[in-house]
Amino acid sequence: TANNIKDAIEFWDLTNRQDWDIVERSQLGIGSRRYEPGPYSPRESVPAAWDREYLRLMGRG
Repeated sequence: TANNIKDAIEFWDLTNRQDWDIVERSQLGIGSRRYEPGPYSPRESVPAAWDREYLRLMGRG
């Protein structure tokens, strides 16, 4: 129904706004002079694997 569609649009609009806020804040933190990257957490296996593959292809891993 139209109400369900409206509710879904409102929900995803809110979700996307919250996600953008988190991403923007994270980027500000990473841009700080005091930021030091740390190891990946066990929940970040996909980004860690991507980094390893990239470094391998670039001849650095």
